[in-house]
Amino acid sequence: PCEHSFPTRRSSDLPLSEVGLRTDFRHLRRHLRVPLPWPNVCSIPPRLQLRSDAEPLSLHRDDIPGFQNRMGLIFFVLSIFGFGCLSTINAFATERLLFTRERANGYYSPGAYFASKVLFDILPLRVLPPLVFGAIVYTPVGLVPQIDSFWQFILVLVLFNLTASSVVLFLSVVIKNAGVANLVGTLVMLFK
Repeated sequence: PCEHSFPTRRSSDLPLSEVGLRTDFRHLRRHLRVPLPWPNVCSIPPRLQLRSDAEPLSLHRDDIPGFQNRMGLIFFVLSIFGFGCLSTINAFATERLLFTRERANGYYSPGAYFASKVLFDILPLRVLPPLVFGAIVYTPVGLVPQIDSFWQFILVLVLFNLTASSVVLFLSVVIKNAGVANLVGTLVMLFK
């Protein structure tokens, strides 16, 4: 048999740790084959920092144009994270057939698959990039220099990213065709 084939024991016969290891191993192997996209997301803030140092964006001003520039920045940041979540559609579309086959054979429960998905997709791709991005961008653009406001900004980024990812994951589960799911996901992100 193949070196990665699993024994034919049902998941109800296996300890929870072994069921979790099956799905964790698959997600980890997929991330090693395809590099994580979050380094690309985390490389955007330094580039924005260099640009803002080179050309002042007048974000520090306390008048209407300064306020509009800060709102534009927040819209731009949320757009980056919203459209970045569209990568979730293809991840589930490629695993759909395998998941349904292994679930039908009782290799693992949907709960174990979901826990593995959260551990290897949600945390590194949907929580860490907003933390890094917000930490780099917050001070140079002149947002409120208070620690409470900083953590509110980070919380909004993380929650928006998790919500957008959940919507896109829902679309990838409901719509079987990845192309149509991408189109609908893009329209949802545009009009949300």
